[in-house]
Order: sequence, then C-alpha cells, then structure tokens
Amino acid sequence: MIQVARLACATAAALVAAVAITACSQVTGPSLTVSIETRQLAPSSTAVANADTICCCHVRGTVKNTSSIPVHVDIRFHVKDSSGNDFTALDWVRDIPAGGSKPYDAAGIIAPCKQVTTITNDPLAYGLYSLPN
Repeated sequence: MIQVARLACATAAALVAAVAITACSQVTGPSLTVSIETRQLAPSSTAVANADTICCCHVRGTVKNTSSIPVHVDIRFHVKDSSGNDFTALDWVRDIPAGGSKPYDAAGIIAPCKQVTTITNDPLAYGLYSLPN
C-alpha cells in the first residue's frame, strides 16, 4: 500500500512539473540583427577652420537591418582617444524596415576627431513584432 502511495505521489509530482514547464514556455521570435554599413568621424562643427582638431566629434553613417522584421536600433560606439580617455557615442534609430537602411549620427565624443584612435561598434536591435492572434 505504501509503495502504491509513493508511486501515486511521484506520478503526481511529475505531472505537476510537466504542466509547469509547459505553462512557462515562451514564444521565440525571429533573430534580430543589424550591421553598420558605413562609419566615419565628423566634427561637431563645420563652421570653423580645422574643425577636426577642435572638440567635439560624432560618428556618422548608415545602419542596415538584416532581420526579417522591422527594428529600432540603439547604436553605441565605444571610442578611445590618444590620451587614453574612453567615450561612448550614442544614437537611437527608429523603424528600420526589414532589409532597409537608415542614417545615424552618434554624438558623445568629447575629443577632437584627430585624437580618436579606436572605435568599436556595439549596436543593439529591438524587434517590432506582434504575436499572431
């Protein structure tokens, strides 16, 4: 009798675990990927002679959505200047259609463009996805 009770408890526990795992499953959407197509440093001001030797600098270019759905993109560039200072240039690009490209202008480099030594791309895509009814 005790063995039957243990078997019934074990079966009930396994059933509860299976239901809990199934109930907690989530829908996984498509992969979200983007690529930086072009990237160039640009001085914040072009009204001054030798602007690339004066503070400050932006990263400008185009970003391409390589996902199968529209995305918003948080564009970040990690930048280091010749003095070893670290900066992050940021931009937010909205509503890039699947396969489409849009321009960006990431600001935040508090150094002249001529002093920038390294730039690392770090884009993050957010999908615009609606679950089917």
